[in-house]
Amino acid sequence: MTNGMIYKIALWVALSVSLCSAVESPDSDEFDPVFANFCFYKDTSVFIGSDSGFVLTYYEMLDDISFTIEGRSVKTFASFEADLIGLDMSKIQINPFAGTSGSRCLRNDACSFSLSVAPYDLIDFYFKGSDSLYVRALFGVTQRMKWTYELDIGRQKQIFSGENDINISGLCDREQLEMIKNRRKSASTKELMKVKE
Repeated sequence: MTNGMIYKIALWVALSVSLCSAVESPDSDEFDPVFANFCFYKDTSVFIGSDSGFVLTYYEMLDDISFTIEGRSVKTFASFEADLIGLDMSKIQINPFAGTSGSRCLRNDACSFSLSVAPYDLIDFYFKGSDSLYVRALFGVTQRMKWTYELDIGRQKQIFSGENDINISGLCDREQLEMIKNRRKSASTKELMKVKE
């Protein structure tokens, strides 16, 4: 099989999106455009620098979204990014490794793979401690956010994305910090990519 043939991949993608709540009509009294509640906590991180910074992450999902991708390819690489629409992203960083995964078949034929993705579990926004006034200005704000998950399978790329409103309550209280801790503990036990030779 030539190299050209190797990349002629037979791909089938099964995308199942799970929404925990039924979609309400905007005319409904119960309609709420906010998808999740976020808060800030103080942290020292390599993605911020040496100063003590702030991390914005979710503590509560009002709706939920996750999806599974199944397919076949010789090599697979996945990446993820998120933006707070309308804000100065030069002041905000994300973890460049969040959602990053990849594999390559040990043989020259395509391998089956399965990816389970929960986009909000991949989202942390990092702010410098010196930008505390900028952080405080976001307290109590409803903010538009966009996320993009890209799957590269050689000559083909598949992109999944979403735009949601999030509520930023302010600094995390003790209960919210406990919710974040429990959520991360649960997420760390999930296997992102499974490959079958």
